[in-house]
Amino acid sequence: MLAKLALDLRHEAGVIQCVAVRYDRLHNAVMRIITPATVKGWADSHPDAAGALEKWMTLVEDAEWKNLVEMRAVISSADEVIVASGRRAVVFNIGGNKYRLIAAVHYNTQIVYTMMFMTHAEYNKDKWKRVL
Repeated sequence: MLAKLALDLRHEAGVIQCVAVRYDRLHNAVMRIITPATVKGWADSHPDAAGALEKWMTLVEDAEWKNLVEMRAVISSADEVIVASGRRAVVFNIGGNKYRLIAAVHYNTQIVYTMMFMTHAEYNKDKWKRVL
């Protein structure tokens, strides 16, 4: 089933953007996930995390966070980490602390770029920090 789309004009920092948004979400805040298919692939590979990943996607897509404090009001386990590149990444606990989802959150554009998904044990090795 195709989602109905509408155009939304957004003005930020002197720039007007015309973006397509889902019609059924026009009156709700929308944080975009890049890419939902990647998250669904992780859910397929880790069925025990599928429900938690789906819940994470719903929470993110229904949000309009301006900063980490606002995000933590919804997802209290979110932590910001500075990686080897000097950039910030947000770490989310998934599935009762069994998994970690690493993402770049761009509050100014309302986009969450999913980057990595791993077990807690893999996360603790810190190799992922050197890759990002």
